[in-house]
Amino acid sequence: MNKLLGIIIALILLFSLSGCCKENEKKIAFTEEYKYYLDETIIADKGWDWFDKTKYEEALNNHVFEKVDYEEIKKAMEGKNKTVIYFGFNPSFYQCPYCVACLPIANEAAKISKIDKILYLDIYQMRTDNTEEYQWIYNFILEQHPEFGTRISVPTYIVVENGKVLSYHVATLKYIAEDGTSKFYKGMTEEQTTELKNIYIDMFK
Repeated sequence: MNKLLGIIIALILLFSLSGCCKENEKKIAFTEEYKYYLDETIIADKGWDWFDKTKYEEALNNHVFEKVDYEEIKKAMEGKNKTVIYFGFNPSFYQCPYCVACLPIANEAAKISKIDKILYLDIYQMRTDNTEEYQWIYNFILEQHPEFGTRISVPTYIVVENGKVLSYHVATLKYIAEDGTSKFYKGMTEEQTTELKNIYIDMFK
């Protein structure tokens, strides 16, 4: 009996460690992808004078993001568990200033909200090719939120639970430009950063 109990405990520990290893691999994959933005020559070429490299690097060194594939995203969106999902671009394909601006803020909000992971899906190629997978994700959101827009812009953060999109937020904060068009801030003031962080906290709670 004791031997059987020992085997059961060992198996439980093995499966638990296996799950932890996979999650760690997904976090590392995200780190490897997003450390692209720490290349000073690349950022200098973009003219991102608003970019706070120190704050970004601190977030990247202790983040909650896990890089996953479409199947895991679909499972999460249809599933019962409350899950935060981030749709963005692989920076080696396309550099997204709003993704950079939002990442440290969303990461901090997740930690405050006791969210231990945010699933990340790179949608650059699937959106470019308008794949069936991309259409499925987009329509899933649009059917529940008709005001969502004509495509999935990045970054988009959504919260799903029981097959429902509870909330979403696109990019940073909007402002009206001199030409009368609506645009998003890249660099933000401390007050604007706090406002966006509180939006995420309200979403994640």
